[in-house]
Parts: sequence; C-alpha cells; structure tokens
Amino acid sequence: MSRWLATLIAAASLLLMAPTAAADAATQVVDVARTALGKPYAWGAAGPDAFDCSGLIFWAYAQIGITVPRTSQQQAIGGQPVDRNDLQPGDVVTFYPDASHAALYTGGGNVIQASTYGRPVQEVPLEQAGPFHNARRYLTRETMTLFGVDLSNNNWGGAPPASIVPTLNEIIAEGFSWIEHKCSEGNYYADPYWPTVWQWAQQTGNIVVAYHYVTTDDPAQQAQKYLSNDPSNGAAPCMLDFEANSGDITNFWAVWNAFVAAGVNMRLSYIPHWYWQQIGSPDLSGVVGLVSSAYYEEGNYASTEYADAGGDNGQGWTGYGGATPVIWQFTDAALVAGMSVDANAFRGSISDLQTLLGGGLFMALTDDEQTELLQKTREIWDQLRGPNGQGWPQLGQNAQGQNLTPVDALASVKNSIEGKQ
Repeated sequence: MSRWLATLIAAASLLLMAPTAAADAATQVVDVARTALGKPYAWGAAGPDAFDCSGLIFWAYAQIGITVPRTSQQQAIGGQPVDRNDLQPGDVVTFYPDASHAALYTGGGNVIQASTYGRPVQEVPLEQAGPFHNARRYLTRETMTLFGVDLSNNNWGGAPPASIVPTLNEIIAEGFSWIEHKCSEGNYYADPYWPTVWQWAQQTGNIVVAYHYVTTDDPAQQAQKYLSNDPSNGAAPCMLDFEANSGDITNFWAVWNAFVAAGVNMRLSYIPHWYWQQIGSPDLSGVVGLVSSAYYEEGNYASTEYADAGGDNGQGWTGYGGATPVIWQFTDAALVAGMSVDANAFRGSISDLQTLLGGGLFMALTDDEQTELLQKTREIWDQLRGPNGQGWPQLGQNAQGQNLTPVDALASVKNSIEGKQ
C-alpha cells in the first residue's frame, strides 16, 4: 500500500469511525505478540520467524513503534516498576533471581513467552513461566523513549543510492522511530543519498529529518545548496548540524535565518555541549529544538547503550546555555542493521515527535497532496453521508422522513432479504 493511499484511508477513518476509540498500545502489543504463537524458539533471535524470550518482547514493541531494551536483564530495570498484583496487559514480567527469562503479560493471569528450545512461542499461566522476579511497565507517557539514527554518505560506503532501501526498512523493523540523514554541507556538497531517503519516506510514511552541516560559507548559498538537493523543496523537517568548523553563534543564526528565509522547515539544532563550550558558551535560549551529544560507546544495541548511559536521567538531558535538549545523541557506536551508527533518544510518544517536527498524520504530504487529500476525503464524506451530511433522497427515507445514507439503505435491503427467508 502506498504512503499516500494509507494516509487517505486513515483520514477517511477519522470521518467514519470518530466515535470509536482506537485500540490502545497495550492491546496492540499483545495482539502483535500473539501473531508469533507457534513460532520456534532460537537463542538470540528477535523475529519475525523465531524468538528468544526477550527478543519476542523487543520485536512486539517495535511493531508499534516503541523500543524497549533487548535483554531480559535490561528489561527488568527499564520502564516503571509494577507490583505483581497490579499487572496490566503489555507489562513485561521477568523470572528467576537473575532475571534470565522474560514474558509479556496478556491479562487474565497469562503471559506470552518464548521459553526454550523445542517449545514454540506459547501463552501460558504466569505461574508456569517460572519463579517471579519482577515486572516493569513501558507504556506510560513518562517513561516512553523513542530511538532514531543519524546517517550520512559515510555510512553507505559508496553503494548506489537505490540499494540502501532494504537497510532503511531494516532500521525501522528493528524498532527505530525516525531517521536523520545528511542533505548538504556548506555551499559545496550535496549528499547523494538524501533524495532516496526522502522518496522512501514518502512511500512508507516513516519519519525522516534532513540535516545540513554548517560552515562559514555564505549563508544564503548554503540554503540554496540544501534546497538544490532536497526533493521535498524544504518541506522535510530540517536540522542544522553546528559543530567543528561551523563558526561562532553569530554564524549559526545567520545560516538559520537564511534557511528560514528560503522557506525551509527548520525544526532542530544540533549544537553539542563540547562545541558550545569551545565557542565561548553563548546564550542558546532562543535556539529551536536543541539536540545534544554525550557519547556512551560500547558497540551494543541502542537501547542497551542508552540504559548504560543513564537512560532518561543521563547527562545528555542536562540543559546548557539556557536551553534544554529535546533529543540526545547518546552514542556514535550503536549496532543497527549491521552497521555502527550514531543513535538518538527522544522522550515522548510518536505524536509528540511528530509535533516537534512540525506535523502529525499528514506531515509527509506536500501542500498539493494535502489539498488533493482534503478534496478526496470530502468526496468520500459526500458519497457516504450525502450532500451536507443529509443523506440521499434517491435512496428513500426513514420513518422520520430523513434521507437514507448508503449504510442505511444497505441495512434496509439486508432486513428486507432476511424478512423473506
């Protein structure tokens, strides 16, 4: 399904099913985990065809856009503690004194687990999974942390741009919520991979951010170099990468303002603490979307490195220059899709992230596409509800004299047929 069509269906759903609340995240993660029932156990596997205990939980959460720690021991210390008597669907339950086993609570005293070789993924009573160790909750707003990656041409080794799409898909499949990718540098370099990343995002609906490496070249020329390589024509959320050889804070603002004047969707400012100190610790209180960096390097899963770096209480969240970071780049050595890459953390929901980047459901659409979407959504409304929502006179009227909608008419036909049987 194309990204545009998926968005159209979602918009139509808002019209048709507004009174019906969507399934909450707890229901979603349990439903996803149940799709793995019967699949084999394999140590070190995290789906979709085989799982170990923590891999099943990691995979299920990843499918709803939430990254949790990868190992059972890490899962036993993440999130929020939960009393055994207060378990809710979606909670992670760990077992044995060393938390060497984990399962997903599904409600009614049951858990889904991938326990050991020879036993497929199964849903069993909690007591059968092993001696209870503790339980943790990952679905509270306060503890939700999303992860993204930061990429550039340096990560692709000269591969043809079109060939990177499977890796982009794998990054999302591993539970990452967004991808930042270089678009340009100074007034002289255009990253050949950004157009592919943007086109992929348009087709899949995934969240991407373009970034420009700031130099001391003419600010207006830098903005034009960026736009010359950006197929979104400035609509994609943009981050300025302000670090080594980027000049002082005056140059930052000159480039920022040039991008704004050129119509670029400016959302984030990567100004690492070390560079802020190097240029004299200037005031950052007016900076939009501060992104910090404080690296924890051990070459491990991003969620593990984040937890080891202090997690939501890590030093990368500490403010400086009068600004508080909204995103923390906490490592340059996370293992992602077979690569060692920069990884970022964002504290909040997908909706919060979309708001930060300047949109929500429709943020990946161009202005023309949004206009077309609105027109087609109105057409769907008219066909289903009639002109001005008053039904269609040619379909007949109900007992109150109101015109029927297509749904009313179908129900009438159904009742008539059943009455003749």
